[in-house]
Amino acid sequence: RGKVALVNGLATVNIDSAAGMTEGTFVALCRDVQCFTSNESDWDAVRGSVVGNILTIECQNQTSSAVISWMVIGERQDQHMYDTG
Repeated sequence: RGKVALVNGLATVNIDSAAGMTEGTFVALCRDVQCFTSNESDWDAVRGSVVGNILTIECQNQTSSAVISWMVIGERQDQHMYDTG
């Protein structure tokens, strides 16, 4: 989770970098990923999507520089979780 400022209504976040993980860790550990976004600056609608380890946030207002809070969650898919029932 974190916060990011939009530039011209758009922001991208590398989830591995934001969480201090080695590149590829998020994809290796997570499945069934969901993201949640909240515009902390104004009432313009925002939405997020995750592809691989990249979160993309876009705003209805293409000139927005709003600060957006985001949270990404996923179900663990590492072998340890499969082994523990």
